[in-house]
Amino acid sequence: MREFSLSIGKVKKLSIRLLDNDPGTYIIRKWNPLNRTKKETKMNTSQVQIVTRKAFRVAGMRYAGKNEHAEIPKMWDEFIPRSNELSDNQDPGVFFGVARSIPGVPESEGFEYLAGVQVSTTTQIPAGMVAWEIPALTYAVLPANDVPGIAPVSDFFYKEWLPKSTEWEMGEGIMIEYYPPEYPQHLVIYLNFPVQPKKT
Repeated sequence: MREFSLSIGKVKKLSIRLLDNDPGTYIIRKWNPLNRTKKETKMNTSQVQIVTRKAFRVAGMRYAGKNEHAEIPKMWDEFIPRSNELSDNQDPGVFFGVARSIPGVPESEGFEYLAGVQVSTTTQIPAGMVAWEIPALTYAVLPANDVPGIAPVSDFFYKEWLPKSTEWEMGEGIMIEYYPPEYPQHLVIYLNFPVQPKKT
């Protein structure tokens, strides 16, 4: 069994244990410094759902770079109070984090990220915001335990699930973080990774 930790900020910490006898299962232990308890959740291949989403639009605030100084969380702090400026919000209470590569820029040099909400039109976007067209795609959807859970769940997808899948391979497109209306009272985020059927 291997264990490692991931810390974000000053109070959030996540411990990950990879079970050697079941390499497809992780145990995620969420550390709460206030009550000093740990919540454990097993992650395995059965939690991966394949979902096809229709094309839609997301409008919000854009960041480009490598997020080396927590620029994305800071942008969220700025965007959420301004989200009500998007009067065309199609699903109040739902937020999207959309990440994609920048054309002509190596992934090691950065990516672009949009913190936003779903809208029906790309017109009349408030100052300081942009809108993206999200194409219809098929995704592998995995739950993550709050923001600190994004990195280990991504590792599980890329290093465990995807290489072992006999039906699916990485698709071209974007990665989506889906924040449901229950968030943050219920700390579950759904990560959407683009996939496509394996070519025979």
